[in-house]
Order: sequence, then C-alpha cells, then structure tokens
Amino acid sequence: MEEKVNPKQLFGFTLINCLIILAGVTAYFLLSGLIYATNLGWLEEAEAGSVYFLQKSFGIPVNLTTPTKLTYSVPPDTFDVSIVSACIGLGEILFLCILILVFRGVDLRVKLKGVLIFAPIMFIVNFIRLLSLYHLAVSIGVDAMWNIHYVFWKYGQFFIILFLFSLWYLLMARKDICKALGKKNRRHRFW
Repeated sequence: MEEKVNPKQLFGFTLINCLIILAGVTAYFLLSGLIYATNLGWLEEAEAGSVYFLQKSFGIPVNLTTPTKLTYSVPPDTFDVSIVSACIGLGEILFLCILILVFRGVDLRVKLKGVLIFAPIMFIVNFIRLLSLYHLAVSIGVDAMWNIHYVFWKYGQFFIILFLFSLWYLLMARKDICKALGKKNRRHRFW
C-alpha cells in the first residue's frame, strides 16, 4: 500500500524551496550587473578565439580583428561582434549552479552531479547562441539579428536556466525529495 504524503510537510517543503528560488532569482538580477562589469579578459579572448576557429573552419567569412572582436562580412556590409563578460554566460551558469546547490531535500552528491552535468549544457547553449549570430544576420539582416540576440540573451537564457533546473529536478532530485518526504515508492509523483 502506498503511503500518503503529509500535506503540511509537502506545503512546507514547497514553500521553503519556492522562497529559496525566488531569492536566487532576485540575487541573479541584482548581481548580474556586477558579474557583467567584471573584467574577464582571458575568458573573453578564449571564447572569441573558439568562435573564430569554429566559424573559420566552416568557411564563414569572419576575422578576429582584436582578441575579443569578431568582424563578419555580410554583403553589402560588415558587422562586428565584441565578446564581453556578458557574452560568456558565466552569470547564467553560476545562477543555475546556485539554484541546484541551494535546493533543499536533495543529497549533496546529487546536487554536485547535477552541476557537473547541467553547467556544461548551459555553456554549450550560450556558445551556440554566439555561433548563430552570423547565420541570423545572413538570413534576416543585421538589425533584426541584434534584436533577436538581445531578447534571447535577456529572456531566453533565463527560461533555459529554468528548463535545465526543471530537468535536474525531474531526472535527478525527485528520488531524494520523495525520500525526504517519507515516501517508500520512488515512482510516486507529486508535482
């Protein structure tokens, strides 16, 4: 016979974790300006060099004019992309890691495993965003590309963070949470 979840315990657990997530979201928006104002020159140069190398190897007309500035040729014009601290996605990666690490009711090993799996995924998503700028500019124009880039950077990355956090919860953390709530059957669903 399947055990029932204590509604008070489930409510308390959900309320505490929602408050922790809300605090994390608030801290992310308050501290993101600090992260983006930090000079991360060597990371910016590494990311710009990686984007340059990959795009050049696929025949994209790109030049690395400074260690962090890519210049693309999109007939009849050219446009520049400067890789700055915000382009690296470090703030988004840190936010995802913090969300995972502060979530209550989950074993630390599961949290660390989640960070080791999902932080690189967030990095790859951000890197793909940078790689796609040229293709967007060619297909829809440079001005429209910058608009899409801004919207995705400002809002899309945030939703990807929440999606990856939800995946971590569903695939990795749920078992520990069920255990923390006194469940014997691991397949019980209460979300």
